[in-house]
Amino acid sequence: MIVISLTYKTLDIVFMQYRQFSKSRKHMYELSLMETLLTKDFANSGYVLRVDDGIMCKYRHKNILYTFSDGFLVRREGSIADTFNIKPRNVKYYFSDREVRDTNGYLDKIAFIYGEENSKLFTYRKVYAADFFLNTKAAQ
Repeated sequence: MIVISLTYKTLDIVFMQYRQFSKSRKHMYELSLMETLLTKDFANSGYVLRVDDGIMCKYRHKNILYTFSDGFLVRREGSIADTFNIKPRNVKYYFSDREVRDTNGYLDKIAFIYGEENSKLFTYRKVYAADFFLNTKAAQ
């Protein structure tokens, strides 16, 4: 009887460790995917705009909207929405090293903090070509 109890207790501990590992692995994958998509969209879009509660990456034939909320980050591309269980804090929007507070302003950098105990600063930059500044009023 004691051997059976010990066996069940050992299996219970192993399963709890496996669930914790699986949960941590899923979260790391989600964080990695979010980082990859934000980096790609910032780098490859024509320009980035500040919108209500987030940013819009404008491509020639599509727009990708990122919404920063208290409990999650949502990426929308057309009718497809990806929700990341990431809690961004202190989201800051910049253009030419000046903070952008108004909507519809151009952006070349965003930064936010993620995490409580081991917080990490995420920063994404957009490098514009010279023709962007010649063809828009962004440089003014």
